[in-house]
Amino acid sequence: MILLPLKFPNRLYSILDRKSNIVFLQRDLLPEPTGILEKCIRYLSRGNSSIIFDFDDAIWLNYENKVRKIISISNVIIAGNNFLADYAKQYNRNVVTIPTSIDTSLYVPKAPKSSEKKIIIGWSGTASNLEYLKLIKNPLVTLSRKYDFTLKILTNKGAKNPLDIKDVNVEIRYWTRETELSELYTFDIGIMPLKSGVWENGKCGFKIILYLSLGIPSVASPTNVNCEIIKDGKNGFIASSEKDWVENLSKLIEDYNLRLSLGRTGRTLVEEKYSVKANLPLLIAALNHAYSNT
Repeated sequence: MILLPLKFPNRLYSILDRKSNIVFLQRDLLPEPTGILEKCIRYLSRGNSSIIFDFDDAIWLNYENKVRKIISISNVIIAGNNFLADYAKQYNRNVVTIPTSIDTSLYVPKAPKSSEKKIIIGWSGTASNLEYLKLIKNPLVTLSRKYDFTLKILTNKGAKNPLDIKDVNVEIRYWTRETELSELYTFDIGIMPLKSGVWENGKCGFKIILYLSLGIPSVASPTNVNCEIIKDGKNGFIASSEKDWVENLSKLIEDYNLRLSLGRTGRTLVEEKYSVKANLPLLIAALNHAYSNT
């Protein structure tokens, strides 16, 4: 099996020799502008190679024709959530949903913080998604008038504070592999605000899965997958309005035991449905299905 990353031309010779039983394509290939990707897939599909295409965003919004072609000529499609799977099923019957998964042996909860320490509301993500934090600017200002908390943003090096507000204490920390866990462990509450749209419904909820894997209760916008992951009031809260954001964050800020309880329930859910261990059999089954077609 060969995995094809963004710089796939460097591996072009190795895949075109048709000696691989399975070629695993990932979404990072799509910016390739020449059409050679589709030609390679068609060439391989006429030989002894089986094609698996894996995607975890609504990428057809940017590359509709290319995505449709790749899906239609691949042998197996792996989608990161059911919304993406429903799109893929329009062009291919062999579609399997494998949720975004996390290594729960690496991402483990730590001992709870003292209830007397200052509350940290945390957001982790790439700089391209920082704009979503503006959606909860007003709720954060409202909360700051009643509670003493810090909004910690864990993101790319060089990213700027997206919130131009003086009332909220915002701390930006730059993500590194070495410090990621120690930064996340400071979070008391995780947040994932999103707009309502096709692109947002295509997201696979990694932030929420990340927070819950560490036992961090979360508040999130009601996208398709967020509503699947978060059981409202059991492992976090869904916030559909500014009022919801204020009320749900207030509950978690005020109630230390509620944070602990929701965090434990969230960790159990991740272990059962969103861990590498739980979903590895689905990947193996997809690979076996692809191999049977070679």
